Amino acid sequence: MTATERQQHDRTPGAVIGSLLLVASLAGCYADRLPDEIEHLGVPRVEAITIEPIEPVTLRPMETVKIPLRLARNGNEGAIDISLSNLPRGIEETVPAQMSEGQSEVEIELVGTSALGDKELTKQITVFLTMSGETLKQPFTLELPKVLRPAFVEPSPVFLQPGNTVDLVVPIERNGYAEPIELELLEVATGIDCSLPKKPVEEASVPIHVEIAEDAPEGRFTSVVKTTVFGREVSVPVTLIVTRHPFVLPGTPLARLQPGATQEVELPVQRDSLESLSRLVTGGIGALTGVQLVPERFNGAIDVRAIRLPEGITVADGHVHTGTENCLLQVSADEETRPGLYLIALEATADHLEAAGLLVVRIVDQTLEPGRLPTAVLDAMAATPRLRRGGVAGRSTAEAKRLLGDLYGVTPDAEKAIQAAMGWLAEAQADDGSWQPKLMAAATLDPDSGTVETVSGVTGGQPASTALALLPFLAEGVTHEAASADTAVWLENYPETVRKALLWLGKPRSQPIPQVSEAPLMQNNLQDLQGTELGLLVASEVSELAGDRNLKQKAVLVAKDLAKRQLPEGGWQDDGQVTTLAAAQGILSLHVAKSCGVNSSASAFRRAENYFTQMGRGPETAPLSQYPLTADAAIDPTATAAALRVWLSAGQAADSADQLAGAAYLAEICPEVDALSFAQPVDYLLYAGSVLHNLEGDQFDLWQAKVVSFLTRTQEHDGENAGSWDPSLFAGGEDRLQTTVIATLCLQNAYRYLPLYRE
Repeated sequence: MTATERQQHDRTPGAVIGSLLLVASLAGCYADRLPDEIEHLGVPRVEAITIEPIEPVTLRPMETVKIPLRLARNGNEGAIDISLSNLPRGIEETVPAQMSEGQSEVEIELVGTSALGDKELTKQITVFLTMSGETLKQPFTLELPKVLRPAFVEPSPVFLQPGNTVDLVVPIERNGYAEPIELELLEVATGIDCSLPKKPVEEASVPIHVEIAEDAPEGRFTSVVKTTVFGREVSVPVTLIVTRHPFVLPGTPLARLQPGATQEVELPVQRDSLESLSRLVTGGIGALTGVQLVPERFNGAIDVRAIRLPEGITVADGHVHTGTENCLLQVSADEETRPGLYLIALEATADHLEAAGLLVVRIVDQTLEPGRLPTAVLDAMAATPRLRRGGVAGRSTAEAKRLLGDLYGVTPDAEKAIQAAMGWLAEAQADDGSWQPKLMAAATLDPDSGTVETVSGVTGGQPASTALALLPFLAEGVTHEAASADTAVWLENYPETVRKALLWLGKPRSQPIPQVSEAPLMQNNLQDLQGTELGLLVASEVSELAGDRNLKQKAVLVAKDLAKRQLPEGGWQDDGQVTTLAAAQGILSLHVAKSCGVNSSASAFRRAENYFTQMGRGPETAPLSQYPLTADAAIDPTATAAALRVWLSAGQAADSADQLAGAAYLAEICPEVDALSFAQPVDYLLYAGSVLHNLEGDQFDLWQAKVVSFLTRTQEHDGENAGSWDPSLFAGGEDRLQTTVIATLCLQNAYRYLPLYRE
């Protein structure tokens, strides 16, 4: 067949119909596989499927976009399969598997995850439509922009003390992120209260309010500040180090200077650390946990300043540089500064952290002859007919008390404490003039009952307790005579207090006083040893202060009775036991009576000296410098202090080997500057303070500063017991009345008795 014949054959009706059937079979496929239009011999026109263009899509982290896929079927029926080309990592897709027959529109959903946003990306994505094995493509542009996420700046660990309330700031690097940031706080430890702003933060920092409970545990605690931005968590740890002592001022510097002089003293600073929190436990934290922790301590700068400076003394502010552990304090005295002992409180601060310290300043009077009392003190006591060694003349006038207080460190805080204590004692006196022991609850009582203390306003007080409670009033020079209160306005009501007590003590008693507690500390009649000793002190001191001859005669009788009860070896038996302390109390009562003109037999003093010679347990070079409580016991600080005080009263040289060694031993056993309790009986403070007061010198100055600081800080200031001291502050303490009396006498030590080695 020729070409012309073939061309004619192709145009026959059968050939045309076959071609139309082929086009119709392809009409259901995509437009790129179909001719634009076919029309011949009256057959209907067939058009290809057309897809509506897809606009460019922008997708950010945690956003969802829905992409409409619309097409014109143009008469092409049947199901169409749908798929997408590979999407970038971090996008989740939801694509219908098919567009069903008759359907011309579906929706493709794209979800951006938190993995997106680190960098900008533009990518062409293709939609594939497939029907009957043929595929149509529709591309679109996917924009993945870089998003701006903020970041927190991790703060350095923050040191806090229990009771602190501080506002911390955590910086935010916004990195161009301008939206408000919602925050939450995780992992807050017990005893720590942290609060974030209630509203989303729009600034470039996060304020955090932190409150540390007073009883919060010490340690290193980490909380987490968290937010979520574009699906990704952004957080920062905030480390809090809770310690009661981020730094302390452990030493008590002493400056000795003359009026008009300046001296520089070094103040040591101890920086605490987490490791040192367990320093009382052998081996520390590493031994307990097996993990060697790097000690974390506060190394910041610290400012030190003196507060409540006395007149005539200035102290320049000190500074402890970052990482260092000491500073220099410059102390100056005016030309007119009175000689004496001054206790100056120090305050060390570093932002919200603080510590307390003590500076001791002794202003020296170079014109004073050694071994003599200042002329002003002697003049203030000129009205006293006789001045005896160690006598009570120092409390005879307000001026004498003030001058002696200046000389031996009675601070304004100590004066307030004395007044508060005597107010409490006066309130505790019963209507009949007596005092009862005020005992802590016995162990056999209901533990929920707290303390069982007797109430003032009842009768039946103990003679020993009543005599004991009188001693602080007598130490202020107050007797039963109204004129004795002329030394100070605040004393004006106390002569009546003393009068009522003396009348009660003077009443004859044929029967023992009834018990006031199931666990009394003292026996119940005037014939017990403590009652006799204390009664002798009261009778002797009142008779001397008031010039009462009748009372002095009664004191002589009591002194004779006490001497008769002395054992042949020189001690006294108290509660069936012979102890160094009982012997010291007995002979010291006789020595005080002697200083008030109440003499006793010389043999009593000789026997006592023999007893204390036999009981000495000090080293070979100073055998009388240390003492046990009983012959077969270990060295006891209270017994040692009492025995050394006996030797001073007996006239032992102040510079003897025994006194020097004994004083050095006592000076080491003293409350720390920041102590909240003391591991010795309160009696120890009284005896040791009396020894060091008479020996004088640097040891006494430092001792006095620490004891006054401790007692004024631990005295109760609120409630029904305001003015008293809790007996649990001291080892073995049980009686609030006894503890308060002894603590008050410690503060009155400066003027209660004249120094033994000054004339």
